[in-house]
Amino acid sequence: MRRTVLTAAVLAMGLVGVLSGVAVAAPALPNSQWVGGSGSTAYSATTTGPYWSAVLADGGNGIDGFGVTAVGTQLGATTFGDFPDYVAIDGNVRSAQNYTVSVSAANPYRLEFLNGNTVLNTGLTTLTPPTSDVDNGYIRDVYLYLGNRVQIVVGESAVTCAGTIGTFYTQAYLMGDDTTNPVQNQASALAHAESPWQTPEGCGVTLTYSSVPRTGWYGLLVFGYGSTPVVVSFSQSHHAPGGGGG
Repeated sequence: MRRTVLTAAVLAMGLVGVLSGVAVAAPALPNSQWVGGSGSTAYSATTTGPYWSAVLADGGNGIDGFGVTAVGTQLGATTFGDFPDYVAIDGNVRSAQNYTVSVSAANPYRLEFLNGNTVLNTGLTTLTPPTSDVDNGYIRDVYLYLGNRVQIVVGESAVTCAGTIGTFYTQAYLMGDDTTNPVQNQASALAHAESPWQTPEGCGVTLTYSSVPRTGWYGLLVFGYGSTPVVVSFSQSHHAPGGGGG
């Protein structure tokens, strides 16, 4: 389910949290760990290298949303619906820095900061859950070539799909290499897969993107809903050059 981007007027009303390029005295969000909170709370998150990073949120109806701001300029925003939702930052475009994550919420929520530091190569890769939590997020940089067709299969290792599986299993999002839009959310994802089926890797999803618009570093965000390892099969093949895909 895609989210609706908040307007600047809504942001000004304080109904959202903000990622700011200005450091404030706030508890730090640890890498790849869920942090629970309630009410209006500020946190800090620090990116450390030229990789994609993201802040994930799980709040149901408890969080109104959050935006991304740097030096007084709004870069992007999102509202919350069903988990998961996120704001991702392209560290290949924006330099490593500290951000402030402020949330305004009526009910308890959880946040997870993913400080990216890894490239996903073609072939099979196993992602080990960073915690024993049943929900885990992973972010990887993928180098894609102009005109190529991309296929990414994500499955929970050796997990068989249940008879009625719904959509609360593995999901995958591909974020674009876009110097004019280095902060992205679900609404701006180039491709998204959330309808699970029994893949060779386990119960998971297949994400495809038909034609890469430019050569560069793209971001892959994966959600695994179990505590088992996640297996990713990544391939790209030559396709007639041209704009976009889906």
